[in-house]
Amino acid sequence: MGELHDDRPLAEEEPNDKQDCTNDEARGAGAEAIQAEACVQGGGDNQKKGIVRDVTKELGGLRYMKTINYMSTHADSYRHLSNRSYLRLIKAAETRLSAQRKHFLPKKRLQALHTELSNGDVIGITTSMKGMDIAHMGLVVESDGVAKFLHASMSGGKVELSAGSLGEYLEDHPSHTGIAVARPLEPAR
Repeated sequence: MGELHDDRPLAEEEPNDKQDCTNDEARGAGAEAIQAEACVQGGGDNQKKGIVRDVTKELGGLRYMKTINYMSTHADSYRHLSNRSYLRLIKAAETRLSAQRKHFLPKKRLQALHTELSNGDVIGITTSMKGMDIAHMGLVVESDGVAKFLHASMSGGKVELSAGSLGEYLEDHPSHTGIAVARPLEPAR
């Protein structure tokens, strides 16, 4: 098993804390990471409200722990975090997220899992970036029998559908380690 600096055991293929992030794209991903985490890992309020269900573990996801602290350690990249009360809230959220058990599906396993993903699944892209576990998010869209990734491209500045499969999208991004999956539920009547 691999280990992080805080000595919590991890799966061998976990998103790790080894890669630090200094580019603009990654700094912009920090706020998205907190939002994505609330939706995907553990479902946050959306799971409690019966909107989504985290299906990562049941799809064969590996368990991992990771210290989440990207936004608080890069507070100068977020203008609202100059407000100390907001920074305290972010630190509290990061502490809560760090304590949660998380699961992810490694990108090398996605080809075998593409039939298990459903149209509309909410995908959190796990990352090797230090202090962050979910770096980007989007939706599964099935097109010609292929699970593709619909997302707001940071580089393209618009919503786009991946040209290839979700797995191919992940392979094109070295810091992307895999996915977490939240499945939307039918509304209660």
